Amino acid sequence: MKYRRMLPSGHLLAGAAALVFLVGCAAPGRATVAVLPGIMIEHDTQTLRIEGRVCIEEGILEYLAVAKGGKEYESVFALDCRPSHLQAGMLIAGYQAGEVLPGLRGDFSPQADPAANIPPKGAPRVQSPSTEYFAKASIEPTRVTIDIDVQQPDGTWKRYPVERVLMDRSTGKPPSRLVWAFTGSFFHRDQQTGTEFFVADAEKSLIALWYDPTALLNLAQDVGNPYRGDAAGFSVNPAILPPKGTPLRLILRPRRSGLE
Repeated sequence: MKYRRMLPSGHLLAGAAALVFLVGCAAPGRATVAVLPGIMIEHDTQTLRIEGRVCIEEGILEYLAVAKGGKEYESVFALDCRPSHLQAGMLIAGYQAGEVLPGLRGDFSPQADPAANIPPKGAPRVQSPSTEYFAKASIEPTRVTIDIDVQQPDGTWKRYPVERVLMDRSTGKPPSRLVWAFTGSFFHRDQQTGTEFFVADAEKSLIALWYDPTALLNLAQDVGNPYRGDAAGFSVNPAILPPKGTPLRLILRPRRSGLE
């Protein structure tokens, strides 16, 4: 199998550039805004807003967010965007894709916990990039924090830190502020068909809580594999999480200095 990291100069970014359009312009008090399907990009603040919904009500979690039709049974949110469009949007906003240190990849292994590595129906099984992929991943990734805008019954929107919908299984409480690394996904060429595809589009993996090399964002800390113990990883916080199906917007921003 052949793998290739998606760089800002890649053809995927060029393809997304053909879809993006500006809906605002640089002016006093007004941000420059670009749009991809399901995604709004504010250049001045490097903020991305992604449309989605709540897709689970209880249980342990492997992901914070997947694309619609992905592993919604172990993710808090399903987002209305293609992973390749979101990665392109982050690159357009000036984020750098890199890789977390080996010590932050937890106990990830293609052979570990096969139930957690089953791809969505119809997707090819691509569980891990090659060692060459990691050897070349020397760029320091942009660190990202996440908030959510949740639609209220009266149609207004309420914003709060995404950590409120999570439960740290080691403490039984919501975690303190989390930081994700923009690790980015990669390309794979099927040797039987010769077809090249962006792996996250097939896996529909967006934001992981337990290290997943096919996801666009991975936690910049190891919180443990939730399949290996009652005190590892995260679960849903049912006291805060809105009902399944509630519309929301995920807000991505680069981590600001001084943020814990």
